[in-house]
Amino acid sequence: MNRRRFAVAALLFALAASANAYIRATASGTVDGPPLFRTDFESIQFYVQNLAEPGYANTQGLPVITPTSDPLAALQAALDAWSSVSSSAVQFLPLEQTTSGFDLTDSLNVMVFEDTPATRSLTGGATAVTAISFTTEGRILESDIVFNPAYRPGNDQIPFSTDLSLNSVDLQATATHHLGRALGALPGGVIGSAMFRQSEQSQSFRRTVTSDDMAFVTDVYPAPGALDSAYEIHGTIRIGETDLGTGVLVTAIEPTRGYIQSTLTSLTDGTYSLKAPSEPPGRYFVYVEALDGPLLPSHLQVLNLGGFRTDLRPRFYGNNLSPLRLDSLPGRSTRVDIRAEGGAEALKIEFIGVDEPGSSGPPDRLTSGPVRLIAGQAQDIVLAGLGIDSTVGIEALRILAPGVTIRQGSVRVDPTFTVQGAPVLRMTVDVEPRTEPRIGTIAVVQSRAADFYTGALLIEPLRPRVASAGVVNAASFEPMPVAPGALFSLFGEGLGPAEGVSADGFDPSTGLLPTNLAGVRVTFDGAPAPLIFVSEGQINLQVPVEVAGRTSSVISLDYAGLSGDPITVPVAASAPGIFQVGETQAAALNADGSINGPNAPASRTSFLTLYANGQGAVSPAARSGQAASVDPLQRAQNVRVTIGGVEVPQQDILFAGLAPGFVGLLQINIRLSDIYPVGSAVEVVIHVGDAASQTATLAIN
Repeated sequence: MNRRRFAVAALLFALAASANAYIRATASGTVDGPPLFRTDFESIQFYVQNLAEPGYANTQGLPVITPTSDPLAALQAALDAWSSVSSSAVQFLPLEQTTSGFDLTDSLNVMVFEDTPATRSLTGGATAVTAISFTTEGRILESDIVFNPAYRPGNDQIPFSTDLSLNSVDLQATATHHLGRALGALPGGVIGSAMFRQSEQSQSFRRTVTSDDMAFVTDVYPAPGALDSAYEIHGTIRIGETDLGTGVLVTAIEPTRGYIQSTLTSLTDGTYSLKAPSEPPGRYFVYVEALDGPLLPSHLQVLNLGGFRTDLRPRFYGNNLSPLRLDSLPGRSTRVDIRAEGGAEALKIEFIGVDEPGSSGPPDRLTSGPVRLIAGQAQDIVLAGLGIDSTVGIEALRILAPGVTIRQGSVRVDPTFTVQGAPVLRMTVDVEPRTEPRIGTIAVVQSRAADFYTGALLIEPLRPRVASAGVVNAASFEPMPVAPGALFSLFGEGLGPAEGVSADGFDPSTGLLPTNLAGVRVTFDGAPAPLIFVSEGQINLQVPVEVAGRTSSVISLDYAGLSGDPITVPVAASAPGIFQVGETQAAALNADGSINGPNAPASRTSFLTLYANGQGAVSPAARSGQAASVDPLQRAQNVRVTIGGVEVPQQDILFAGLAPGFVGLLQINIRLSDIYPVGSAVEVVIHVGDAASQTATLAIN
């Protein structure tokens, strides 16, 4: 019987075998040891502790998961990210809940959140660790992912979230990374990949798997025929004439497709091998660099670091100024030997940022991790580090990414902003529109010096983005808490189709408004919102009645397969707003059916119908997206109206409830009298419970 072993993936003495196009954990912790692998890869069952719920706190009462999060959905999405790689046979079964905790002898793969001395000791200062038991041959028997119940990178505890809350760690991104470890991978050198080791607060960079991650699951767990036409690049790395380039990174990039693979050379002979897809045909750049940051040898193994050559200067295959490109050939291999120079680096990218095009001063974002470029938009890329100064011109800058070009004349040193006293280089890039995400690399290249920030550019289509204060009452257009059944509008960019689409009625089978309109879907805490109108810049919808009783709700928006960042909004029992037909004129009908206004005032001896929204609960209860009934009428509760500062007597509010045949529309029928002032702009306010509408006007004579 094989001896059962236990290791924490973050601390495994593990390296990449020279034949692997990624960095893979081994059972012995040596490059010659057997790599870790799973035999249950076609049906991996993971469990999550039933502690994983919104607002879960540790034993000190500090939050581990934020109250506005949806942890089960996020963890399932992380499983789905790996299962969706079509070239791999890896499939995770639907996540199930358990009461079990951290135990590597129970044969259960568990996502652990419990706060115990053991889990605190195991996680240490990490956001999470993957604990693995395996045989001496490398077969993985069990993997537990333990999330830190007391993550404190500074003075304050940082919780996990699923809506990118300020000062939180993204739960889905953390889970995606550690599921890769549970499959047998180690941190890689592609900065924007799921297996890059660094996580950042309030960022979702590691939620999706990129080409380097896909190379791992495809090579180790291939789908039938997935490797039949693979194109192999292999060779030996040397430093100078005789020294071997052991333990260095070799990267192959097909920039027009945004495809990147990186691997580690052997610690014994400096050899490497990469398997890249050849369909569709592509032309690859290859380059070599040392593990001198952001990925370091100590991130891969703790002892025996002498085999890593960190004195190698980065270099393209061919030469830095005129690199050679390789044409991919199905089922063929190309030998690429690279002879690099030794010595200390003269160029080093240490920080990268993004900002508004043509701007100066502190950028919107400056980081050692990846940055996002939005397809179809211009942005500034900001670089800082050793040797990056006014001597670096556009001819020394290379962006290996699809559809990203540096604007002529835009490369400049920031006139006001420095990093640790060193200059900051700015360049404006134009990014072509695209419908699928891609990944890219930026390099600073001179004849005898270069540095590569591999996979640091995440090029994303214009994802749905709701503007700041862009969630407004559809009647008043004022930002306010949402309310169950209320009509609200979302304003932003990339929200829907360029030409607006309106719902063409109720679904004949359900009698409800659609919840998917022209590829747009909006949910509140997972409950789908009935959609009335969708466009690129505006969505009109009904807040689902399911938010009733909550203090906040998380809005998630998807359009054409792209998801926007979740938004947390406050929830109130009611949020009244008066529809308007002019700058201040309330939407109201006179007794004769004419639209109330200065040219058609209401008589103080007549009746008036006022239209509003945000009434909250009604009786009988309303269903999301369903037209209000005629019999019985669905009445609102605690409705008051003031006209000209005078409160309308309750006996004169003849009806206050949902307008029959409409969704979410509040209709108030009022009997007027001579107690109200006259004029063309008499102020009117609606109160529902403790909430008040904006002030609109009526015309009364």
